[in-house]
Amino acid sequence: MKQRISVALAAWRGEQWIGMQLESLLRQSRKPDEIVICDDSPDDATERAVAPFLRPGGEVRYVRNETRLGIVRNFEKALRLCTGDLLFPADQDDVWDSDKLAILAEFLEREADCDLVFCNSRVVDAGLREMGHAAWDLQGFDPKWLEMAPEEWCARMLIRPTAYAHDMAFRRETLTWCLPFPGTETGACHDFWLASLAAARGRLRAVPRCLTSYRCHGGNFTVLQRCGWLARLRQLRRDGREELRRSAARYEALAHRLETVPEVLPAMRTLCGELAAYYRLRAEGGTPSAAAYRRFGAGWKSRWRDRLLPR
Repeated sequence: MKQRISVALAAWRGEQWIGMQLESLLRQSRKPDEIVICDDSPDDATERAVAPFLRPGGEVRYVRNETRLGIVRNFEKALRLCTGDLLFPADQDDVWDSDKLAILAEFLEREADCDLVFCNSRVVDAGLREMGHAAWDLQGFDPKWLEMAPEEWCARMLIRPTAYAHDMAFRRETLTWCLPFPGTETGACHDFWLASLAAARGRLRAVPRCLTSYRCHGGNFTVLQRCGWLARLRQLRRDGREELRRSAARYEALAHRLETVPEVLPAMRTLCGELAAYYRLRAEGGTPSAAAYRRFGAGWKSRWRDRLLPR
């Protein structure tokens, strides 16, 4: 049975791109029942860009925040306002393939043991010209993981989160244990949180198709593009220790939340605690075992990465 579809779009200074995104949402082969826009902008430029899409009784609903919430809380508000059975988070500057809603919604309607499904994205520049790679390429996602047994696959995704919110669709009932999202001090963005909770229940799936054009224009919250080794080294020296601390905090927050989530697989609960301890040890300058580096990191590469960090 077809279920109602809601798109939750978090906007901030989106006047340049949001019109094209809304057009791609409204020309879907399977129409959304509603598109909820929560605008976090300091001025009314985004509201003016959205105005042509607003009509009484139409699919598009627009809400302007009185005070800025930030990206995570803005997405949380948009999701709370959605009334559909299936929820699709959306960024303001992407463009969706015309069959994205149909493919992911039909997957959820067909696969009763799936809480959340995600697809791949083609990375494009500001003019929608393809940059020669997909999001999964840059994230180190191996399509062979999809051939694993569900529990093994979900464990892999808990260790190496590679799902972004703009590629996700999930069931409304997941909000009962996903919300509220944790604070940004944990480093747990909404996409990590949603995918990891689904993985912990063994109910995360993926469709190996590019259904989103992810636009890289320099102002993205998440930037997907390659950079040279010198730039990576500078970033590592500057932010590496803090990234490890945030990873530890992220898995600690997740382990705490799993205490209230139903039907968590015991192995996933254990794995989450092990990941929290692994990143906390690295953040504090300790050295995990070679086995831990292989299991949770990139083996000798992660070990050498830690040696390059300032003490």
